[in-house]
Amino acid sequence: MVTQISVPADARALSTLGRIDYADAFRVDVGVVLDRSGEQWARATVVDTPLLFFVKPCGIPNET
Repeated sequence: MVTQISVPADARALSTLGRIDYADAFRVDVGVVLDRSGEQWARATVVDTPLLFFVKPCGIPNET
């Protein structure tokens, strides 16, 4: 399940931008937690995710 949450203050504090016009954050409940490093999680989300999830095929209208 994915839930939109307020951007945590400690995350905002990491920014070096003078002004932030837009920011959002999401919490993703993954169920069983696997013992993975940050790099392993990043690889799982990028490498193990089908390309069609990232690229919208041409000719398919936007949902409204």
